[in-house]
Amino acid sequence: MSNFLQTALELAELGNAVFPLLPCGKTPLTKHGFKDATTDPSIITKWWTQWPDANIGLATGEVSSCIVLDVDGADGNSSLEALKRELGPLPNTCMARTGKGMHLYFCYPDGKEIRCRTNIARGIDVRADGGYVVAPPSVHPNGATYEWIGDETAFAELPERWINLLLGERWNTPDGNREKRRDLRSAVAILESPSPWSEAEEARVRSALACIPAADRQIWFTVGAALHAWGEKALKFGIPGPKKHLINTITEISAGRGRALTARTTASE
Repeated sequence: MSNFLQTALELAELGNAVFPLLPCGKTPLTKHGFKDATTDPSIITKWWTQWPDANIGLATGEVSSCIVLDVDGADGNSSLEALKRELGPLPNTCMARTGKGMHLYFCYPDGKEIRCRTNIARGIDVRADGGYVVAPPSVHPNGATYEWIGDETAFAELPERWINLLLGERWNTPDGNREKRRDLRSAVAILESPSPWSEAEEARVRSALACIPAADRQIWFTVGAALHAWGEKALKFGIPGPKKHLINTITEISAGRGRALTARTTASE
């Protein structure tokens, strides 16, 4: 029995639905990908008999009763520490080293619906309903081996404030609103220094947008309208007027006038 098959069977016995991936890769080998994931040992044995070196895909979300925080590189580690300071510490839980970072496994919360999301903070994705992760002892495309790390093997419960973040409710509190205004002011400060369009200026805009709460659809609708008004040519040639419009948009949202601005922008489109 291959190590991959043995681990896949062990994961399935614990209630994790698994399926085969391309050896040294992340591409599913089955027709429907993570939707084919199962805990049935006979099907799992058949798969890994056919593809003995296949990596292990673990379907996340309610199907396996787990959520995974995918923390990627130095940016992800920095963001994770910042979120811990804001939302409180995370409990000890099952963790795995990946090709470029780590996976933190948590229990899927009862009565909630959490789907996959990218960039809840810089370098951090969420794998939940509608997704999957690559599980140890799979091999990353860069040659690194996925490995379980730490002494904890159980999936811990996520604290409520972290669940709210995954549900997109991070900012719906008085503290969150203050944090949101501060971040938006940071975005304006980054944009205020005008310069011709360049890679540096693009990086400045990206940094400003990174300050905006990812979970707030109302804000992003408004900012998206401002970006649309700016336009591709303005981005390319550094036209100052539309950029000022983006600054004004974010400033107004920061001052609490986002809803009215959204209505005006929508009417003008």
